[in-house]
Amino acid sequence: MRTVLLFLSVFLFFTLISCKDEIKSSPIPTVKVIDTMAKSSPEYLYVTAVSGLTLRTLPSLDSEKLTVMPLGTKVHRLSSGAADVINVGGIDGNMMEIEVDSKKGYAFSGFLSEFKSAEGYSSAKIYAEDLKQEFPNVIYVDSVLGQVSNPSKSETLILPTEDWHKAFFTAQQLFRIPKGFAFPTPKGANRETQQDRNKPSSALVSELNITRNANTLQKIEYVYKSKQKGFNLIIIREGKSLKIIKTEMFD
Repeated sequence: MRTVLLFLSVFLFFTLISCKDEIKSSPIPTVKVIDTMAKSSPEYLYVTAVSGLTLRTLPSLDSEKLTVMPLGTKVHRLSSGAADVINVGGIDGNMMEIEVDSKKGYAFSGFLSEFKSAEGYSSAKIYAEDLKQEFPNVIYVDSVLGQVSNPSKSETLILPTEDWHKAFFTAQQLFRIPKGFAFPTPKGANRETQQDRNKPSSALVSELNITRNANTLQKIEYVYKSKQKGFNLIIIREGKSLKIIKTEMFD
């Protein structure tokens, strides 16, 4: 009996030693942590295309047209859209599934923005205050510069986006850049000037100046001058935001 107990004790001792060695030699599994707190996409978007945006039956630019949504139309996003990136007018995007007026379909996301249309707002300040309710990082500042005899008014609007086309379309609506000017594509000469083909007879200058570097936009500037007044507007990058600065001058 003592022999049997001694044998069992020895067997259990070596079994425990073997298990400890196996545990030490086994690799510890790693768990990849996925950030689930990423900022969600906005549920509602707004049409930025000057001539309107087409709603289509399928996620293709060649599919059947359902309707054309005018500038400023508010749409309900249903999905992020197809993975394939397409480029229209120098703007990257995809065919996003949306709903508008009880119609479901697909539209090019490059002409949809989370920022509501500035059409109809009487001033940039009012627009910024309204926009700030949804986007607290929006900044608006205005000031009067120069001398009493030759004053100039400056307005600055900072939008929390890195998308140049969204800032351009907002500036175009808010500060009355002629709608004949299309969004300047990132690819092109480092310096380019586009003339306003529909320049009014009272205007001495109405032009769009584009600055690029290695096919990347650096600055967009609109210049308007008449005999009585003039203004220039620039769009530049500031960190992860885009800054719109309008400076108005009076004679």
